[in-house]
Amino acid sequence: MRIRLLVFILFQLIAIYTAQGQVHYIKKTADNLYQQQNYKEAIYYYEKLLLNNASDTSVLQKLSDCYLKTKQTGKAETALNLMVGYGCKNESILYQYAYVLAGNGKYDQAKKYFQRVIDLNPKNNRAYRFLEGYNRLEDFYSDSVYSKINYLTINTAQPEFSPILYKDKLVFVSSRETSIGVKRVHEYNNTPFLDLFIVDTSKIEKKLLSDFPIVYPIEDERIGFTGNKIHESLTRET
Repeated sequence: MRIRLLVFILFQLIAIYTAQGQVHYIKKTADNLYQQQNYKEAIYYYEKLLLNNASDTSVLQKLSDCYLKTKQTGKAETALNLMVGYGCKNESILYQYAYVLAGNGKYDQAKKYFQRVIDLNPKNNRAYRFLEGYNRLEDFYSDSVYSKINYLTINTAQPEFSPILYKDKLVFVSSRETSIGVKRVHEYNNTPFLDLFIVDTSKIEKKLLSDFPIVYPIEDERIGFTGNKIHESLTRET
């Protein structure tokens, strides 16, 4: 009887040790992916860790950050809500939660948590400004009835921003897919790199460079930008 008991205890210890080893491996893998900014893959492992311990706030914090980096704001809100529900009083976490709530259109809840941030740190000017802004939402939208926003034929479903007029043409940044150059995507969220486009009327004329927005000086003689060269001949042209 004693031998059977010892054998049973031995198997239990082995099972516990194996489980702990698996958790350690998953945690290490998740953290390595997070450090490499491979947030999309890190999410899978952090979610597995939560199955073992749903109240691990360190995992929830990194998981919420991964969700935000991959533009999954709904899931980020859920993860942050769990942290707050577990009694988290960290100023940066509460601020991020308020920010995400506002981004998801939950302004009344957001104001509540911006106020909590201010209560913790009265010197947090960002929280003050956001709280003041969300208290004046009606003022911001008061003239919206006089404006109408229409999509152009050049618009796509992808992010497009930083438009500027340059020599009777429109220059803007977009992450739309294109057949020009080598297709590259960000590893952390699998979205395409940003590209610079020039349009004449409603037709995309030429893709110049990749990666980030441009800045024009007043004299229109030179342009400044950051990015990767796609074609050698474009060096002189720009």
